[in-house]
Amino acid sequence: MEIGERVERLKAFRLALGLSQTQMAEILGVTQSNVSKMEAGRDVKLGVLQQLVEAKGGRLTLHAEFDDRELVLPL
Repeated sequence: MEIGERVERLKAFRLALGLSQTQMAEILGVTQSNVSKMEAGRDVKLGVLQQLVEAKGGRLTLHAEFDDRELVLPL
């Protein structure tokens, strides 16, 4: 996946949660500028995503897909 696709997915994820960059920043304890930088192409750590998902009442899981099976990995 190219960096542009990752950026669009992160922004789409934030929007799907109904959050502005400012709201996301408040949840993560960072500045809005940092959220903007994340959406501008820097890699996002799983811990950041986990914190965001949990703050919205969800649970983050990691799935590994293979040709013959799918594994759910604990975070």
